Order: sequence, then structure tokens, then C-alpha cells
Amino acid sequence: MRTRGLALFFAVNFGLSWSIAWILSARGGLESTYAVSLMIAYMAGPALGALVTAWVYDRGRMKEALGLVFKPNAYWIVALILPFIIVTLSVLFSLLGHNVELVSPIVGFRDALLQKNVDTDALPLSIETLFWVQMLIGLPLGIAINALVLLSEELGWRGWLWGRWRGLGFWRSNLAIGFVWGVWHAPIIVMGYNYPGMPVWGPVIMVVFTMLMSPLIGWVREKGGSVFAASIFHGTINALAGLSLLVLSNAQMPWRGMVGLGGMFALALLWVPLLLARKGPKDPHAKTH
Repeated sequence: MRTRGLALFFAVNFGLSWSIAWILSARGGLESTYAVSLMIAYMAGPALGALVTAWVYDRGRMKEALGLVFKPNAYWIVALILPFIIVTLSVLFSLLGHNVELVSPIVGFRDALLQKNVDTDALPLSIETLFWVQMLIGLPLGIAINALVLLSEELGWRGWLWGRWRGLGFWRSNLAIGFVWGVWHAPIIVMGYNYPGMPVWGPVIMVVFTMLMSPLIGWVREKGGSVFAASIFHGTINALAGLSLLVLSNAQMPWRGMVGLGGMFALALLWVPLLLARKGPKDPHAKTH
């Protein structure tokens, strides 16, 4: 039954995450010294919602209900590679913007440090060396850490909720998940996450963005046969998103790299092969849940 457990899932999920957002706002918002730890706690909302709801409604088949299947296949590699393609396309589309040019990532890295009031002269390594250390060690590590941390989100979206709404059909289920996923972000977007200075339009743009991304990550989830494939995709694209800002001379809205129009155009473009691929054999689980 498609509606079974939805009220409990949403109540626990949004209740925890939005309560933490309220605490974060009261503690000084995204500039708070508690911001990182509270943001990690915020992301636990979907996981807790999924675990509680699966325990109540799917006892005896919790692993299946949550998508916790560890059988890697080729689509797990696709989940790692596809975000690189998306982020690259987002940069190329962003170059269509007015006064937006490609810059050296090292220059962008230096400017990012300066914006954070880092004394670059006091660094133990040169900017160039520090950048390559970040790319060769920090980026792979960041992808791995992001994938693990974002498993907490994906247990909700592409775990329990994906299984519950799968019977709606591929497009309707993934677009519905994308809408809810975007709304869930609203409190931290209002505080300036992803879209600084856009407390009204930022949440709206975020919903559009997550709805555009949701079918792609849903396809990876379906083909990968596991919520782990979705967490690899999500973690990789989050780790790479910052790079799209480093190589743009003017990474402000609307041309804000991965989360701006460039990223949206990239996601929309990749809908074309996805639409063609979905014209093949139908998901045998559709209309059965």
C-alpha cells in the first residue's frame, strides 16, 4: 500500500531535521561553531524516519525495505562516474552566463581561502602544493566520507520512500521524491546554504534542482539494486560541487556552478538519454506496491 507509514516517516524525518535547523538558527546559523555537527545531525532525519517506519511497518523485511543490499555491480561504478560528467557539464553551461569565465582552479582555491580570511602567507605549504594535496588526497577521501554520511539521507529518500512509492512508476515516484527532498532542505536554504542571500527564492530553486536530479539518482538506485549505489552518487556529486565554483570567475546566481542554472541545464540534458532508456522494458515492480 503506497500510503502505508508515510505519515510516520514524514513526522519523524521532518520533525528531527527541522528541529535541528531551529537549534542551528538559534545558535548563529551556518556561521556557528556548531554548524558542521548540527548539519550532520540534520541529515540523520531521513535515516531515523526510515528506520522507525520500517521497524513499525516492515518488520521482518527491514533490509529489503531500506534497500540495504550489498551486491556491487557495474552501476555502482556508474554512480561514481556520472557525477563527474554532470559537474563538468554544469561548468560548461555556466560559461554561457554574462561575465562568467573559466579560471585556474588553483586561482579559485586561493580566492576561496582569502574569502574565509585565511592568511595564505602563513600556510605551511604553497597554494599550488596545498591544492594538489586537496585534489589527490582530500577529494577521494571527501567522496568516501560524503558517501557514508549521505547514506543517512539516502536511507530515507532512495531507501524506504523509494520502495514505498516505486509502484507509482519511475517518473512519478522519482519526481515526487525529488519534491519532498527539496522541501526538506528549506530551513537550511533559508539560512543561506547553497543560495546565500536568497531566503525566499532559494528554497524554490532547491526544489527544482532536486526534482531535476531525482530521476538520475533514482535510475542509479534502480540499476544498482541498492541504496548504497544512491549514496555513492549523492556523496560524489556533493564532494565535486565545490569544484564547479573554483573554476568559475563569477560563481554567483544564476550561474552558480552545480547548484545554479548550469547544473540544472546539465541535469535536464541527461534526462534525454534517460527518457530514451526508460522506453525499454518496464520495471516489473511498477503498480504492484
